[in-house]
Amino acid sequence: MRFERVIEARLCAIKSATPLTRDMAVIRAYQLQAEALIEQLRVTLKAIARFDAEIASTAAKLPDYALLFKPLPGTGTAVAGRLW
Repeated sequence: MRFERVIEARLCAIKSATPLTRDMAVIRAYQLQAEALIEQLRVTLKAIARFDAEIASTAAKLPDYALLFKPLPGTGTAVAGRLW
């Protein structure tokens, strides 16, 4: 693995770290905040996937799409559609 030493150093640092607080009220509040942010990210990722699908569907129907944008190296359907 390319970054094996870096990952190992980080894992050791995490294992030997001292918590900033042991106050369960503070810990629980941040845990709830992290869970709420995760849910928001899931909704956002679903929305992005829907937009990508719509862009890909619409782009494929546009004139000259297949000729000008689809063959560009590194562009998937969604990226080529955005370029269009």
